[in-house]
Amino acid sequence: SVLYGTAAGLSGTGSQLVTQDSPGVPGGVEPDDEFGFALGAGDFDRDRFADLAVGVPGEDFGANDRGGAVNVLPGSAGGLTGTGSQLFTQDSPGVPGVAELGDNFGLALAVGDFGGDGIVDLVVGGAEDVGAAEDAGAINVLPGSAGGLTGTGSQLLTRNSPGVPGSAEPQDGFGFISLAAGDFNGDDAADLALGVLEPLGLPGAGAVVALPGSAGGLTGAGSQLFTQDSPGVPDSAELRDQFGN
Repeated sequence: SVLYGTAAGLSGTGSQLVTQDSPGVPGGVEPDDEFGFALGAGDFDRDRFADLAVGVPGEDFGANDRGGAVNVLPGSAGGLTGTGSQLFTQDSPGVPGVAELGDNFGLALAVGDFGGDGIVDLVVGGAEDVGAAEDAGAINVLPGSAGGLTGTGSQLLTRNSPGVPGSAEPQDGFGFISLAAGDFNGDDAADLALGVLEPLGLPGAGAVVALPGSAGGLTGAGSQLFTQDSPGVPDSAELRDQFGN
C-alpha cells in the first residue's frame, strides 16, 4: 500500500494498492511469493521521481522454489506505476549468480550511490550457498542508470570476495539478515553495513561487516569487521547477542 504525503502528513486520499497482478507489473500473484517482504526507495534513473524496489524472496522459477526476485516500480507525476516496471532475478542478463532453490533473492534491500556517480544503486541480499557453506549469504549490486536499474556492471559479493573480512560459513546470513547504507567516511560514495551471525566461538554472537563504496562500486578493499569485542566497542560478545542483526 502506498500512502502519499501532504502538508498535513500522510493521507489515504489517492493511496494505491500494488500487487504482482497490478497492470504492467511483471510476474503474477502466487502463494508464498512474499511481494513486499523488503523495500528500497530511490531515484534509480535520476528523473527526480523516487522509484520503489520490492523484494519478492518467495518467487518460484520452475524447480527453483523460492529462488527470489525483485520488482522495480517507477515513480511518476501520478505516483508509482507498473508502466516501465522491471523484474530482476539472478538469471537476469548481466546479474552474477544463478537462480537456485532457496536462494531467496530479495530478502533484504538497501539503496545508495555506491559508485559516487550521482545515481543511486540497489543492493539485493539473499541466502546464497557459497561452495559447501549453505545459506552463507551474498549480495548483488545493481547499478542505477538513465534507463533505470541494470544488470550491466552489477556485482556479486560474499565473505569469500577479495578483502572482505572472515570467510563464508554455513548460516552466516551475510547480506540477508540486515543491511544499512550511508556515507561512513565522507567521500561522497555510499558504504554498506551488513549484519552477520558471526560465531566467534559463540553461536549467534553477531558481527557487522562494512564495505566501502568507490568509483568501481562496493569493494572489499578497506572493509571492516566489528563485534562487541572490537576495540572501543562497549560491552562484550556473548552467546546469541545477535549484534548487527
